[in-house]
Amino acid sequence: MGGVKDFTPNPKSNSVDVMEPCPGVYQRTDEVVTDRSLDLAFSLTNCSPLFFESLFLGGEPDVNGNYLIGAGTGKIRGWVKCQNYSQADVLLNVFDAYVSAVFKSVKLENKLITAELDCKVLYSPYGTGTLSFA
Repeated sequence: MGGVKDFTPNPKSNSVDVMEPCPGVYQRTDEVVTDRSLDLAFSLTNCSPLFFESLFLGGEPDVNGNYLIGAGTGKIRGWVKCQNYSQADVLLNVFDAYVSAVFKSVKLENKLITAELDCKVLYSPYGTGTLSFA
């Protein structure tokens, strides 16, 4: 969709304390995570045609690329591949995530397009990551 900058992951989780009776009082004996989510936020430059379709809430494009403005939701569902490198250009982490994304803001200036994108990571058994211990 374009070049990425200002990448911000935002993991969230909620938990419940497990309390068990001990002499005279209940004591916390465990903490159980009840739900978790991961949101990603980043800026894009040099955006693709998919960006414009989403920006104008386009419906499904036909074979010629034509779409009806306002007929869609503006949300994009698809795969995001992220690669993290060290300062020495050594690959540290790679992950693939299935996301529901929406453009938050767009700047069109000096022939350069910058867009902020918010992604909610959706569960998929194929959403995996690989760490490099080099």
